[in-house]
Amino acid sequence: MKKNEFRVLVSIIALILSLGVFLAAFYFYEEWGIKKPLDNQIKTVELVQKVNINEQGKKYEIKVYLNKSSDIQKSYIEIVKAIESKLGAREYQLVIKDQRNTSLQKLFSQLQPAVYESLANNKYIWLNEEIARQAEKRNMKHNIFIDGEHLFIQIYDGNHFLYEIINRQEIK
Repeated sequence: MKKNEFRVLVSIIALILSLGVFLAAFYFYEEWGIKKPLDNQIKTVELVQKVNINEQGKKYEIKVYLNKSSDIQKSYIEIVKAIESKLGAREYQLVIKDQRNTSLQKLFSQLQPAVYESLANNKYIWLNEEIARQAEKRNMKHNIFIDGEHLFIQIYDGNHFLYEIINRQEIK
């Protein structure tokens, strides 16, 4: 083997090893520097049952599985604060997972026109009355909460529950 061939071979091996080390370091940074601390921070919120964090390009998809709550708004705000304390300005999509059954899903599908009409016209008292009327027919309970950014809908059917969090800013 010639001297020049040996140098090229050593350079290629060094490049491959360096790339491997950088990729491993990046993986450990993502897992132990971002995902694990974020997972632990979200799990400090009382109702959080399980968290799944996936990176999709430069955006994180964070699925949070919740237990039954009487105030989803409070839990949602705590979760968002926990996420933003760890991710800062990084992009993320928060998906709240509930324990809905087919009856809850069917009811919410029937309520969707009323929900979006109330959002467009700012008629939240009317929406609360409509959800109460529809839920009562099915022996279900409900809560709605509203803040400057979101409409929070909770409907309960025994041990099953539906949580819908709708961004009010996207509707207008």
